[in-house]
Amino acid sequence: MTISYKKPLIAALPALLPAVLAAALLCGGCAGRSDTAVESVESAGPFTLPLPAVPAVITEPRDRADYIMEHFFDAMPFADRSLSLDTAVVEQNMANFLSLTAEGSTEGLHKAASALAERWGEAGPEVTALWTATVEKYLYHPDSPMHSEDAFIAMARAITGSQAIAPELKMRTAHLLKLSLRNRPGERPADFRFTTPDGRALNLRSALNPSGSTLLLLYDPDCPSCAETLAALRGMPELSAAVAAGRLKVVAVYPGEDAEAWRAHLSALNPAWTVGIASRELEEQELYDLYVMPVMHLIGPDGRLTAKDLRLPQLLERL
Repeated sequence: MTISYKKPLIAALPALLPAVLAAALLCGGCAGRSDTAVESVESAGPFTLPLPAVPAVITEPRDRADYIMEHFFDAMPFADRSLSLDTAVVEQNMANFLSLTAEGSTEGLHKAASALAERWGEAGPEVTALWTATVEKYLYHPDSPMHSEDAFIAMARAITGSQAIAPELKMRTAHLLKLSLRNRPGERPADFRFTTPDGRALNLRSALNPSGSTLLLLYDPDCPSCAETLAALRGMPELSAAVAAGRLKVVAVYPGEDAEAWRAHLSALNPAWTVGIASRELEEQELYDLYVMPVMHLIGPDGRLTAKDLRLPQLLERL
């Protein structure tokens, strides 16, 4: 695998339906939507599916969210390619659908995702490709405000498990699913060997902070977003204070093979951090998901992951 990094794919997400959704989940006797509210959203943007009416007998908010997820796309004319292949329509409606994943159950999402994947497959390869790419953009990419590894795994399992979708259309999703299932919160992170600038051979397990947390930072010296993140980390007083007090240890590792570029970049790193260049096993065995760099994982004193794919605001909250 060649290390790559991506710029943020999402500058701003399409507007969701928070007020309508809240009413649909909480109002057991309601029809599930306000016609006035939906009309105002539709007139302001692309074709938008209304929230399906929830039977009055379903009263629990989570059950109502599951019902809405399952029936959200009932009215979507996937055969109408002017809609199903319109990027604005796809993104608006997928954003609305995916906003429900935080309210519904995992089982409800699996059921809804499986039915949705079948409809994509029946609509043809172009529809499947666009809609699955949108799932990746919203749920998989760490820079997305809707990023959710749990929801992506549920959607990816539905896509890869669909008999209606051709195998070649599942390959990328299957690969991202495999990577997403590695190094999950609560698990011990995959161990790997690395070499420090002074030539010491270490491994991740031995480099962890025995009395506090460890921030594992995987970066590329040539990655612009990595440079921005490293500069921000060096200028973060909360992080420096945590490191000085022993509450946090930063292990910054370059998982590539350009040792010359790595050494030339060492001055950009904090001298208080543990720094290294990884052995080839990290990349060759795909021990970590390196599609979007930099990668920041937080490891607790017990050696298990407490947070994965952190971004700077999330890290600051934890500090």
